[in-house]
Amino acid sequence: MLNNVGVSPEEDQSKQDHKTIFVVEDNEHVSTLIAYVLRLETSYEVQLFPDAQDVLEAVKTRVPDLFLLDYMLPRTNGLDLYDELHAMESLKHVPAIMISAYWIPRQELEKRGLAFLSKPFKRLELLQAVERALEGTVVEK
Repeated sequence: MLNNVGVSPEEDQSKQDHKTIFVVEDNEHVSTLIAYVLRLETSYEVQLFPDAQDVLEAVKTRVPDLFLLDYMLPRTNGLDLYDELHAMESLKHVPAIMISAYWIPRQELEKRGLAFLSKPFKRLELLQAVERALEGTVVEK
């Protein structure tokens, strides 16, 4: 049976499950761990970027479903990168989670509608934050 756009329910569900997450994290150990957990425990595609320039180049050809942004990045910070990404019309709707071991002013996160995940975080905290962000619920841990 096909739904109203000519796609079977199985194909429709598969499309919903196949989301893409762009992780911008300069610490290779942290980014590898994030990717490992998300790939192992979800059906999401995960792409890793060590700096802002790489992700800014990637979004020219692909729009992710979620950004995970480290706050402390080479030559910029995650808030400035978020602002630059969300200034692009094609990315205004893409949610983001800011991750950091450092304190970030709450008002900066709130005015952008950003979720925050404090390093070090537990596997379950990461998974819950990602699910909430993809569902449109802002969470702060």
